[in-house]
Amino acid sequence: MPKLSALDKIEAYLTRRDYSAFELEQRLKRAEYDTAEIAEALAVAFDRGWLLPPEELAEKVAKGLHQKGKSICYIDAYLKKLKLPTTKSNDEQEIAKALELVSKRLKWQAPFSYEQKQKILQFLQNRSYDEASIRKVIHHEIS
Repeated sequence: MPKLSALDKIEAYLTRRDYSAFELEQRLKRAEYDTAEIAEALAVAFDRGWLLPPEELAEKVAKGLHQKGKSICYIDAYLKKLKLPTTKSNDEQEIAKALELVSKRLKWQAPFSYEQKQKILQFLQNRSYDEASIRKVIHHEIS
């Protein structure tokens, strides 16, 4: 079976989900395409409108991660890894996500006992939530 061209490979990747140009470049390098062919294929993909603009792709990825309950710190690190611009943070949304995680995963409702507060602190720190959001969740300072 002959090896697909870099452009055909990009098309195959993009039929499954949206990728950043950086991700596609990395995948094609691992598949041992040469740099010139990768650059040309990416340029054609951009010209044909196959790739979303970086800002639009970042928003789409961030929205999906928000729905999974990921913290803004996690989301920004993930976007940076993909060489995409970071998104704006929304403190109210962060606190709501953290509260939802606590109520769904730990099945606890405020007010929390001292032991529960300790577990919530560790639980949310492990998920990269910032101290201010954690403090508001623990003390239930929701407006």
